[in-house]
Amino acid sequence: MKRSKWRLALLLMLLLPVLNGCWSQKEMEHMFYVHAIGLDYVDGQYVVYAQILNFAPLGKAEGGGKSPAGQSPAWIGKGVGTTFDTAAHNLYTTTQRYVFWGHLTAVVFSENLLRRGIGDALDMLGRFQEFRYTTWIFGTRDPLEKILTTAPILEESPVYSQLGDPRDTFYQSSFIPPIRLNKLVAALREPGRTAYIPNLTVFKDRWMDVKQKYPALSMNGVHVLKDSKSTAFFPRSELVGWRWMLQEIPRTPLEVSVNDRPAAVLICENPKIKIRPQVQANRATFRIKVGVTASIIEMIQPEQEAVLRDKAALQIEQEIRSTFNEGVESQSDIFQLGAVLHRKSPKAWKAISQNGKLPLRPDTLQSVDVTVKIVSSGKKFLDQSRKLERG
Repeated sequence: MKRSKWRLALLLMLLLPVLNGCWSQKEMEHMFYVHAIGLDYVDGQYVVYAQILNFAPLGKAEGGGKSPAGQSPAWIGKGVGTTFDTAAHNLYTTTQRYVFWGHLTAVVFSENLLRRGIGDALDMLGRFQEFRYTTWIFGTRDPLEKILTTAPILEESPVYSQLGDPRDTFYQSSFIPPIRLNKLVAALREPGRTAYIPNLTVFKDRWMDVKQKYPALSMNGVHVLKDSKSTAFFPRSELVGWRWMLQEIPRTPLEVSVNDRPAAVLICENPKIKIRPQVQANRATFRIKVGVTASIIEMIQPEQEAVLRDKAALQIEQEIRSTFNEGVESQSDIFQLGAVLHRKSPKAWKAISQNGKLPLRPDTLQSVDVTVKIVSSGKKFLDQSRKLERG
């Protein structure tokens, strides 16, 4: 009996330091969790917007229930200061609980700040111990309050929006790839590389129920950066050729026309790109080869498979040249030709580059060779196309 008491006393003595160590910890329900932040520069001062999650709608969505009436999915706090840190401390003065930044998922830069330069912001994001290097990075030309208060339909929590995880929609229909903080910093620091940030906007008339229309976030363009400053903005309509120069494009549609009429829609996957630079007389030109694997997802008018292949290849070539020419106008090397030249011929890059950039001319892109391989077309069309080719 005495031995049992001594064992119990010894166990309590061992547990006391552990229990004491937990007394200074904050309870989970007594903290504010920041999901996303917006960074702006207005009238000579930095502005920080913090999106604080309300877990009640999130819990209901996870459990399959309906969110409580009158509860907002997120709250937005605002702080102003001469630096980002002083702006954050200005935000603290009005918060009612401890603010935890360890679950920060996304950072949205305003266009004003992108034009001024985001070097200070990136320095702050890399120094504070609670920030992660895998945070999603966006830009916007819309008011930051508008972006941060737009919640997705059904789930009602920003966790399930493109702001929280843009990969789901990108894997289903690939056009503008999202980018994380570590990838952005690497692109900004690599010689010859052109960095980009996707632009978020709000569409108001795409989703609705019987009562009203609901806003939805969408990536509708990219900001091109050099030396941490935005040098150009490309809307989605000018980026049709960019997707063919990105190997991380898992699934993108292509409408193929024959005789100026839609003939079929192809789903193209994982383009394979080869870029070969040629240097003569302190000038660099490039030859590009692109290989695309495609499947026919929709047939509008019957055509031979060979015709669709040739038309698709020609259209992809035209889209690549169109986007390249848009880049020439603003001297934006969106195809990363300068990075290819720097890796393959550092001496030529040093001789040709101007202020760390590759000078672009319309004839810088010498040739574009595109190969399209259709691997699936469905039984009905496959049988019909073979008959047409035999006949």
